[in-house]
Amino acid sequence: MAGRGVPGVGDESVRVGGMRFGAVLPFASLSGSPLGTACQIIAASTIEDLGYSSNWAFGGMGRGFVLPNPLMAPTVTACGTTSVGLGTGIMQLPICNVAEVAHRLFSFEVSGPGSTRDDLQVFGDD
Repeated sequence: MAGRGVPGVGDESVRVGGMRFGAVLPFASLSGSPLGTACQIIAASTIEDLGYSSNWAFGGMGRGFVLPNPLMAPTVTACGTTSVGLGTGIMQLPICNVAEVAHRLFSFEVSGPGSTRDDLQVFGDD
């Protein structure tokens, strides 16, 4: 089902009217324990195979259960998908280390298609 989630390419994603639908990545097994990396990748691949246009991760702390990091979960699940969008919905910035979040976001920027040498030089190549 190549082209799902890419505007103007194919028309195979889950749609109602003109809207495309995404799915939230699962974060726990049926027993309630956190999902390991392999299970997260399988879940993302299954969501893609079902025809959803995107996979989403949400962050949070202090909720009584473990949620994966909302920046790392899409990174991990990208290993098992080929054409879905990846997104972060909620990130509680006030409880995060701002420098770490900025560095992770910058890492996404320079690792994606279309990155240039100028992208790296903005922050001194790091």
